[in-house]
Amino acid sequence: MPIRLREMEVPDPFKMNKNQVSEYIAKFLETCRFDNVVTSTSRGDWDVTAKVNDWRIYVDAKGSRAVKHKEDVVFADTQLVKHLADQVSELMRYYQTMDESGLLFMGNPDLPRIREIAEEIDRSLDHLGIIRLWVQQDGTVQVEAPSGMAEIMKQIGL
Repeated sequence: MPIRLREMEVPDPFKMNKNQVSEYIAKFLETCRFDNVVTSTSRGDWDVTAKVNDWRIYVDAKGSRAVKHKEDVVFADTQLVKHLADQVSELMRYYQTMDESGLLFMGNPDLPRIREIAEEIDRSLDHLGIIRLWVQQDGTVQVEAPSGMAEIMKQIGL
């Protein structure tokens, strides 16, 4: 159930829909000199794909509000939990058909509510090799990667 910002005990500091998250991530990857950066809004497609060196980047993005929501409406906590679970499920489903050059990323707005949900499963995300991209209010992107992937992150310039 969506909720109005003014009804929240602690309102989100900003709001961002899935398409905005994808666009900011695409710009970030282009700035980091990734090639073939593509965004998609088609259901069933990756939200962002890119290539760097011999690596393929696959991003599943989510937002804190729907594209069609009114300006003051965001997803309730229960929806955010479901969205994060859906992200992990989608990434694992895609993993089944990826080759070894693929890297899985999840992109979200860097909001305390979403961070808290992700932190509850961060060890699992690390074990699965899922890299997190946190989009800030100003559109910059913070990268959070499993420590065991340090060499790969260096290779891809992140």
